[in-house]
Amino acid sequence: MIDLRTVPHWLNAGATQSGKSNWANAVIKSLAPQPVALVGFDLKGGVEFTPYAPRLSALATNRKESVDLLSDLVGEVENRMALCRAHGARNVWTLPEALRPVPVVVLVDADRAISDVLNALVQADQKPDGDDDDGPAGSLVPVAKLHGGSLRPLQRSRPGSGFIS
Repeated sequence: MIDLRTVPHWLNAGATQSGKSNWANAVIKSLAPQPVALVGFDLKGGVEFTPYAPRLSALATNRKESVDLLSDLVGEVENRMALCRAHGARNVWTLPEALRPVPVVVLVDADRAISDVLNALVQADQKPDGDDDDGPAGSLVPVAKLHGGSLRPLQRSRPGSGFIS
């Protein structure tokens, strides 16, 4: 069982043919029986995550679907933030069990493509006056951690120093 409170985000990186897909499959199989919503971004046309589509709550396989799904996820995080505010909780893990929403695990294959989608979503959220505020998409990952979200970029062949922060 994976405790999403202690390990909310991770990255699977490695050279071509190093076993990233095998590891990703093992992670998905271990998460499948847990009480979580699994959301997949597979921008290689669905070749990695389509076999798991019956268990996934949502699967995006192209840029348009990804932008739409990310917008939905931003809305979900905002709803969870409102729920926490209404009950005086710092995060979903401190809400009473009966009110706690199901954790959302976001599985990403081909993270470079998803970063392009995130950038497109951030640009769509920016204010016309040129304000630097990234809007809800810019803080999705850190805020999602507090509200039962978990990001799993499962495949990365060559992580550069600019990617890992």
